[in-house]
Amino acid sequence: MMVIPKLKDFMSEIERLKVDARDSGESSIDICSGTLHKMLGDHKGKDARMASCCRALYQSMKSGDEVIQLPSPKAGNTETKGYGSRLIIRYFL
Repeated sequence: MMVIPKLKDFMSEIERLKVDARDSGESSIDICSGTLHKMLGDHKGKDARMASCCRALYQSMKSGDEVIQLPSPKAGNTETKGYGSRLIIRYFL
């Protein structure tokens, strides 16, 4: 059985991805919450951790980093809280 990831697990993975991109000569990296969530097990239902995943993405932002895409609002709701599988943040390295 896979361990359900916590905020710190998502933050560690974000940092690892940033280091790998920097080491490869990249100047920035775009990270999508859905992709990150899948990398740490893609748990469903009560074990889903998309909110923690998105929180980690936001908390990992530094000055100059930018939100490329916000998740779409759910049907019947006219706005998003900024959490969901389609959140994309560009981190400058």
